[in-house]
Amino acid sequence: MNTFWTVGRGSRPPRFPAGGFTLVELMVVVAVIAIIAAVAIPNFMRSRMAANEASAVSALRTIHTMSERYRMRFRTYAGSLTDLSNADLIDSNLGGGTKSGYSFNYTGATNSFSCTADPESPGQSGDRYFFVDLSGVIRFSTTGTATSASAPID
Repeated sequence: MNTFWTVGRGSRPPRFPAGGFTLVELMVVVAVIAIIAAVAIPNFMRSRMAANEASAVSALRTIHTMSERYRMRFRTYAGSLTDLSNADLIDSNLGGGTKSGYSFNYTGATNSFSCTADPESPGQSGDRYFFVDLSGVIRFSTTGTATSASAPID
């Protein structure tokens, strides 16, 4: 007697006695996964860019605050991000000029400083360019490096 099926009136052996998935079923699963990925990946990329931009704005706020603290301690603004890092006012990552997909360019003098934050890969790591100076107002541009004449962020 066959263990896969029983002989009875009107019965016949099943077409696939062993369990498993058919090729069509597997193709449907792959297609569903591809559709989900096509919807999710662009949303993930937008979320990552928004997070990078928020991190850049936060870093510029930190740079402004720590530049003022540096000036209070040394009676001059730091000449570079490295100076702020060496004074243990910012972390070494930011002191190296990059963080969260943005490049930071700091210029300091005795009585002033400015810092820009530009996306390392525009359109991928961020869409906006940022700027801060001793006024503390963070400004942005969508077309290129931001300046003191750029619009302030909301």
